[in-house]
Amino acid sequence: MTKTAWTLVVVLSLLILPALPLAAAPLSGSLNISGSWRISQDAIDFFPPDGGPDGIFFVEPASTGDFAAIADTQGTAKDLDSSPGGQPVGSDFLLSSFLLFDAQPTWRFDLTYIQPGVFTSANCATLPAAGGQTCTPAFPPPKSPFNLINASATSSSATFNVRGYAYNAANEKSLYVGTYTTQFENRPYQTLLADIIAGIPVEKSYSASFTLTPIPEPGTLSIMLIGTGLLALGTLARRVRR
Repeated sequence: MTKTAWTLVVVLSLLILPALPLAAAPLSGSLNISGSWRISQDAIDFFPPDGGPDGIFFVEPASTGDFAAIADTQGTAKDLDSSPGGQPVGSDFLLSSFLLFDAQPTWRFDLTYIQPGVFTSANCATLPAAGGQTCTPAFPPPKSPFNLINASATSSSATFNVRGYAYNAANEKSLYVGTYTTQFENRPYQTLLADIIAGIPVEKSYSASFTLTPIPEPGTLSIMLIGTGLLALGTLARRVRR
C-alpha cells in the first residue's frame, strides 16, 4: 500500500470512529422468578400485598447473565386485566414497568403481548378427569392465555406465554419471551375451571422464566459497517499499488 493510501485510511479512522457511540450492552441472560397469584376469569392478581396493583416476586438463583447478580432479591409485578383498557389476550398493547427490580431500580420489563392458549375448549368440561386431557378456556373473549393439561385424574398444570422488551439503566433494549407455570398437585383443571366460573378465584404459587435477546444499537451496527469499509479501502489501495 502506498504512503498516500495508508494516510487516507488513518485519517478516515480518526475522523469517523470517535464520533460513533460505544457499543451497546443491553440486558442479556435468563431471568427466573417465583411468586403467588390469584386467577379469575379476566384478571391475574399478583400478591402479596393482597389486593394491591402490584405483587412481589423473588429472583431465583437459577437466573443467568446480568440477572445472576440479583439472585435472591425481590421485585414487583403489575397485575393483568383483560377487560377493555387493560391487557387483551392476542393483541398488542403496552404495560410499562410490568416487572421492576429492587436491586436494580433502573431496570424494567415492559409487557407488550400475551399469547393466546394453543388448545381448544372442547375438553374443558369433559368428565371424568383423566391424564392427557388439554384445555384452553373460551374466557376471557376471545380466548384465555392458559394452556391447561391434566397430568393425571387428580393433578394438572397451567402455563401461558408473554413477550415484551427489557431496558437497562441506559435504556438499551432487549427482546424477551417468558413462560409462566403453575402446578396443581391435587386438582384436575375441571375443578379449577368450575371454581373460576362460579366466581371463586384460584390462588396458587407460580414460577416464570424469561429469555432475553439483546437488540443491537445503531452505534454497534455503524462500527461494523465502518470496519468493513476500512478493510475494503485497504484492499482497494493494494490493488491500485499493483
